[in-house]
Amino acid sequence: MCGIAGFVGHSLAREDVACAMARQLSHRGPDGYGVWHAADAGPTLVHTRLAIVDLDQTGAQPMHSRSGRYTITFNGEIYNYANLRSTLETGENISWQGSSDTEVLLAAIDAWGLDATLPELTGMFAFSVWDSQLRELHLVRDRFGEKPLYAAPLEQGLVFASELSALREHPGISAELSVSAVRAYLRHGSVPAPRSIYRGVYKLEPGTTWCWSANRAISARRWWSTSRAALAGRQEPFEGTDAEAVDTLDDRLREAVSRQMLADVPLGAFLSGGVDSSLIVALMQSITTQPVRTFSMGFRDPRFDEAPYAKAVAAELGTDHVEHYVNTDDVLGVVEELPRIYSEPHADSSQLPTVLVARLARQHVTVALSGDAGDEVFAGYNRHVLAAARWPTLARIPLPLRGAAASLLASLPGAAIDRIAPFLPGLSGLDRPGEKLHRDAELIAAQSVSQLYDGLSSVWRNPDEILGDVSDEPLPEFLSAAQEPDSLCPDSDPVAFMMLRDQLGYLPNDILEKVDRAAMSCSLETRVPFLDHHVVEFAWSIPESMRVRSGRGKWLSRTLLARYLPTELIDRPKAGFSIPLHDLLRGSLREWAESAIGESALQAVGISNHARVNELWQAHLSGRADHTARLWSLLVLSDWASRGGL
Repeated sequence: MCGIAGFVGHSLAREDVACAMARQLSHRGPDGYGVWHAADAGPTLVHTRLAIVDLDQTGAQPMHSRSGRYTITFNGEIYNYANLRSTLETGENISWQGSSDTEVLLAAIDAWGLDATLPELTGMFAFSVWDSQLRELHLVRDRFGEKPLYAAPLEQGLVFASELSALREHPGISAELSVSAVRAYLRHGSVPAPRSIYRGVYKLEPGTTWCWSANRAISARRWWSTSRAALAGRQEPFEGTDAEAVDTLDDRLREAVSRQMLADVPLGAFLSGGVDSSLIVALMQSITTQPVRTFSMGFRDPRFDEAPYAKAVAAELGTDHVEHYVNTDDVLGVVEELPRIYSEPHADSSQLPTVLVARLARQHVTVALSGDAGDEVFAGYNRHVLAAARWPTLARIPLPLRGAAASLLASLPGAAIDRIAPFLPGLSGLDRPGEKLHRDAELIAAQSVSQLYDGLSSVWRNPDEILGDVSDEPLPEFLSAAQEPDSLCPDSDPVAFMMLRDQLGYLPNDILEKVDRAAMSCSLETRVPFLDHHVVEFAWSIPESMRVRSGRGKWLSRTLLARYLPTELIDRPKAGFSIPLHDLLRGSLREWAESAIGESALQAVGISNHARVNELWQAHLSGRADHTARLWSLLVLSDWASRGGL
């Protein structure tokens, strides 16, 4: 795992710029540093190294191919590099310099070309490779977006880096706020690719490549399509029995876990006690004879504390378990560091415990496997269950009737609903039933599965209520060639449609970005076995009944986990990885929050309707409503800007 950066198309190879970019990426690669300048106005490539495999200097980068044609700066892991190495050796007698996956990747590109090599890779990666023969610089991002890569086309050339903080060190980057990105950020809680928070700076989308050529033209193409993988799975469905499906998942996921446990440094896993992390740890422990090192966070508030579940799973599996109970000072410390850790606004509040558990793990290991993506791949979110159970019925009700019902529910005072809820079936026992009923009222009136998904997954459903009338900035024309194709019909397969939207948007832009920045801020590599593409392709082939059954999601992964853990450790309500942030905003974070959402602070990031923000803040402070998600998105944005983002 590493940090990469570079630039091309400039008349001078700026050593000072390259070194400044490297310094900004030192947390991603504390074990080594390298800069390479090509002759004849070629690129400058930068690399900071976190040594995981082949720890000596034979794995140092930037690295040149045997032929001398290609030079690479690479971030990530190629999990099947040993098989690729054997395949390459059958074609010719290769004298290897070391045992790194980067050397194998370069040899494959040398032998087969970049386009033919990419589909052969199993792994997570973002890299840049210079072709000195064609004088082309290629940027590549992995299938699902596990590793980040930002790039900015400039009049003179192209600049790229793993993080925005490094990109900003280049004199061609103006760091001007993108209004389009702010609007998208408010809706989603993170900035979705291909935009970044800065105008003119972009994220490579998962599964895409960019190519800069000597004539200074930039092109983009899609080398992997999750949409097409989903369509292929639906067209060639798995036709085996339930037991055969469980066996197949066991085999596929075990292979993925086994590949991802290869490392020349200490390795462990995050363990929350939920289905996904428990399944990954169970498979890890079944593969090795040594106790797996596992890590979890605890909270004094029992509403948010999953540590006892994780501890029980660890005891059952026999792992070497470490837990840490979070206090307020822990949280306050991370809040102050968020702009540095994320380098652009990111408002998934579970980032706070994620940073803390990464720091805990880094005290003991250099690599940690996680259960991330299990929800997106095997239908684990409540919205998936909702789509399966309720949308078909809801869609049969005439829209005017649903609209009238929605209006009636929305007109009921929330406080009044809260008072009578204990006496009403379906509402008793709910926290803030009036607020939830008002939210559901909007969803009842959804005209399509797509609209239902947007309502369920949005932080701000209408960002323009606080942004005002602003125009979107157009994307560069060359990016249109890399767009994902439409493949699934939302109304005929609502669960699959929502899963696809999650895999294309929420997963890379929120979950994977959150974990990557949190872990790499303390030089910890994280790996995600659920995103082995063999696992994902199989998951797309199973029928809906193996995803959602008896009103619960993740039927297949739950059933597999039952082979390794007793039922009482599996069957419990789903809980997110969160902290009591709503209470902290009213308490220890209140002074910081009120400063961050002051009128002048919000105007600096394009928020014009301060009266609406203050209305939400006062309602939250009084306890009349819980506006944590929307307020947190504004606080993170404002704090990022005030701490050097703009």
